[in-house]
Amino acid sequence: MRDRSSWHRRCSRQLTDVWPDDLGAFRVADLLDVELGLYLLQSVAPTRAALDVWPLLGGYPHSEALGDVRSDEQRLRILRARHHLWVLRRGHAWSEALESYLRVPQQLRGYDLESVDAVPRQRVPARAARRFEVFEGLLTTGPEFATRRVPLAGSGEHTFRAQDRLHSVEITDDLLLGALPRSHALDAAPAGRGEPVDVTWEELESAAAAMDAKEEVIGGSRSGWRGRLSRVRLLVRDEALGRFTRGERLRIDQLLHLVAAWSVRASRPSVTSSPTTWSLGRRAVSPWSSATSPKPWPSWSCSSGSG
Repeated sequence: MRDRSSWHRRCSRQLTDVWPDDLGAFRVADLLDVELGLYLLQSVAPTRAALDVWPLLGGYPHSEALGDVRSDEQRLRILRARHHLWVLRRGHAWSEALESYLRVPQQLRGYDLESVDAVPRQRVPARAARRFEVFEGLLTTGPEFATRRVPLAGSGEHTFRAQDRLHSVEITDDLLLGALPRSHALDAAPAGRGEPVDVTWEELESAAAAMDAKEEVIGGSRSGWRGRLSRVRLLVRDEALGRFTRGERLRIDQLLHLVAAWSVRASRPSVTSSPTTWSLGRRAVSPWSSATSPKPWPSWSCSSGSG
């Protein structure tokens, strides 16, 4: 996981001591989140009102359509801000945070703001004056990894919770490892280097058949991967026609998320598991294919042929 909030500590110390008691649940960290959003707005769409921040955080390319965002540098700034301000991506959440921000005494704020519909103006605050340097760092570098030490269980009986039930397990001496397991290299570059994944539907069918064959050897229940995939149609966006048309090649290019809607259960596992199995046999794929900035949404969709 990536760290979303520890950066608050670099700015909050000078503000916490004088924070008013009448702001309810709106705390110093909330003020800093709002100001990071306003700082983002100033850097990519400086003529827009404070209320216009949440569309930037939602992922839809409204600002590109309006001509505010034109460069990859701007897109990367938005991507990084979205990670830190994920909880403010909805219009209601952002407007509510802005209303609370307006109640904060002006001497503690980094922006002059008359209303949520006004353009924010940066000011020089007496406390935490270097907050803007922190904001710039967040928008120009990727988020750090959130790490914590994981305790290793020794021999004996151990309990753990799964949903609303408490379970126990007995670990015997012969199950203990002789040495600590090697940790993941979190800073290693993705094996695929963020390059596009391009696979034909025929290759996905072969991967599904291989999955069926593997389950046949293992025994037990069968998933019927080939049959599931046969009930799925790949629709690729044809920009010239302005609609989706039948396609035979699936291309995953600079996507942070793959999003689609399915009418039956067969489509979802088929269109995710088959490409995964195919790619594992040929190359490693990173979910953060971030050689450049991600496209706002996939240019393909899947639907079930069985209705």
